[in-house]
Amino acid sequence: MDKSAEYLKVLIDVTKEGFGRIETEMSKGFSDLGDKMDQMLDKQDQMLIMQDQMLDKQDATIRAIQGLDSKMDRMLDKQDLLIDKQDETTGEIRGLRTDLKSHIDLRFARIETDLGEVKTALRDKGII
Repeated sequence: MDKSAEYLKVLIDVTKEGFGRIETEMSKGFSDLGDKMDQMLDKQDQMLIMQDQMLDKQDATIRAIQGLDSKMDRMLDKQDLLIDKQDETTGEIRGLRTDLKSHIDLRFARIETDLGEVKTALRDKGII
């Protein structure tokens, strides 16, 4: 029985030592794991701050684009007005050309008639 008690004592010592070592290893491992998790949380906090900054910049960009959009609408309205004025001016020019052509044609007809009369008078007098 002494031998059994001795084996039992050795077994208890080995078990205590083994569990003690396992407990030490586990404590160290969990401590390292906790440190890594803290680092991860810090990185996540940094990422959230950067995402907030990015969202703020996106909001500013959207506001700027909306401002440009309204300015572009005003520019398009002014371009439409310019096109209307251009069409009106083109119509006026066409009308003036038609009026002027009629007037010039009439004047040329009078000049030709007068020139014909002058030629006839000059022939009658024997000058030409």
